[in-house]
Amino acid sequence: AILVTSATEALQYFSYGAMETFVPLYAVAVLGLSEWQIGIFFGAQVLTTALTKPLMGRASDRIGRRPMIALGLATSALGTAAVTLAPSYALMLLVGIVYGLGLSVVTSSTSAYVSELARARSYGSAMGVLSTIMDVGHSTGPMVTGLLVVAIGYRPSFLAVSVLLLAGTAIFWMVAVPDRSEAKVAKLV
Repeated sequence: AILVTSATEALQYFSYGAMETFVPLYAVAVLGLSEWQIGIFFGAQVLTTALTKPLMGRASDRIGRRPMIALGLATSALGTAAVTLAPSYALMLLVGIVYGLGLSVVTSSTSAYVSELARARSYGSAMGVLSTIMDVGHSTGPMVTGLLVVAIGYRPSFLAVSVLLLAGTAIFWMVAVPDRSEAKVAKLV
């Protein structure tokens, strides 16, 4: 279960690497945005992530890790796909905020989930696995997406990353075990 959660985090960071590398290039080449506008886009995304992580962590304590991680991946998939549909700068900013929220939901839940899955004497090892696999995702995202951009263009590449996130959402939901918080919520319903 730790490997599945780590792979899910890697997938999130795969998309993050793709977004932070290719949104600026896409924004200049296709949308004609300025460097300043791109900076504001990423500032809004990172600010959203930073400000919502505590709230999303608390939600994962109450609702459960697995539902929050799945929700975050799906939200990131929406943000990634929406990059290709945003006809204006204002909507691009909204896309950045949506993606930043998805990133926040996933990353605030995965560490807590892995710590719950790990044995008390292996927290460090479990977190090391999570971080290492996350870094693999973050580094391969730009490389793979770069190959896709060359082969099929920006828009289909962003859509492919979005589909990958949705597939990861489904696989994670089917494979990951429900956590204690999720069981408490199920009893209430």
